[in-house]
Amino acid sequence: MLSFFRGFLRQRGSVLLLTGLLLPFVIGVTGLAVDVGNLYLTQSRLQNAADAAALAGAADIRDDLIAHRTTVQGVKANHSAADNVAGGYVDDNLGKDVASRGYDVPEASAAQLQYKVSLTEDVPLYFLRVFGADKTRSVGAASTAAIIGKGKATTSKHLFVFKDGMEEVNSINNPDNMNIKGQISSTFDGDIAYTDGVTSGAPDYTPIANPSYFPPNGIQYSSQNANLKYFFTKQAADENCSVTEAEANGYGHQANYTAYDMDALHRQVTAMTQVRYTNGKNPDSSEAIFDQNTSTAIYIKEPNVNLSVNRLPGSDTHPNDPVYLNIDDSIGVVNINVNSDNVRPLVVCYNGKGEIHFNMQGHTFRGIIYAPNSPKILCNAGGGNFYGSMIASGLDLRNDRGHFFYEDFDASSGSAATGGASSDYEIKLL
Repeated sequence: MLSFFRGFLRQRGSVLLLTGLLLPFVIGVTGLAVDVGNLYLTQSRLQNAADAAALAGAADIRDDLIAHRTTVQGVKANHSAADNVAGGYVDDNLGKDVASRGYDVPEASAAQLQYKVSLTEDVPLYFLRVFGADKTRSVGAASTAAIIGKGKATTSKHLFVFKDGMEEVNSINNPDNMNIKGQISSTFDGDIAYTDGVTSGAPDYTPIANPSYFPPNGIQYSSQNANLKYFFTKQAADENCSVTEAEANGYGHQANYTAYDMDALHRQVTAMTQVRYTNGKNPDSSEAIFDQNTSTAIYIKEPNVNLSVNRLPGSDTHPNDPVYLNIDDSIGVVNINVNSDNVRPLVVCYNGKGEIHFNMQGHTFRGIIYAPNSPKILCNAGGGNFYGSMIASGLDLRNDRGHFFYEDFDASSGSAATGGASSDYEIKLL
């Protein structure tokens, strides 16, 4: 019996010794679990708050874009309103003691409009300090929300919209005699409008009819005859009318002022999902990359853009779904050569300040040529047919036997009468 108690005491002493040796390790592991768990919970709280704030800020930007209270460029320059909304969500979720917070509209690789929220908080360490750790550990979280255009982009409800001037060359044959049959060479079926570039207020100017060659604030119905004051419809040409007969039959129409937001299409196209064109050659609309849905834009940033327009992929299965091109603003001159009928509409969005050289070469083009800051879209029809819209500061039409028809590729508009709705945009976390 005595030997039993001696063995028990020896074992107990060993256990106590082992416990003493392991106790710091147990405390350390326990402390690590407590402090790491606290860090994890804090990071989760920060991430949830950042997600909610990014979505709220993006929604505020979307609402301002729809209401025309700002533009894409305006958002990038000043997003304080969205910051205030996002900050309210941070305060509601975390209180006002967050160590630091940041709000930004980052430059995405393909000009997609994004809103980013970054948060950090200093978390106290309770147990790990015993082992030499700092008293606090900084924890951060960030969230980015994208504002993506859905469906078809906001477009004009006009055949042409210009701001600084428009000239029409070769609109009539035999300009010296208005009574010769078959004079109508180029025709225009659709509203032609000049604008001051905003959706409210009185026009800044009324274009001067037929001034000298392509001046600011001027419009030439015919560069050959200063007395011509109308554009004529296709019916006038089909009936082999003289200018006098076309005017008498009501086949003529004039350019009128419209309140139009010149930045509308650019806002929506840049907010779409962007697919970068990387083929390293002049783009051709027959390439497979051009088979995109109506919420995606093909982003092109090549040293020079010489776009060949041919029949687009998907022309048989979805011939009325537009394909959107977002050409980088830095491109100097954009050349568009129509080599065959494209069938499926092509929307070319270029917000730079270079010229657009658009050659239809006798083919039929469906789509929109949108260049609101371009001093001139130089269009050579060459007997071709155009269906859609052109929007630019200046329009220079060289149209021997060219025929232009307005076609609507959208249910919304950049005009004052209609506009986008929140359903036109999708907001999602990246």
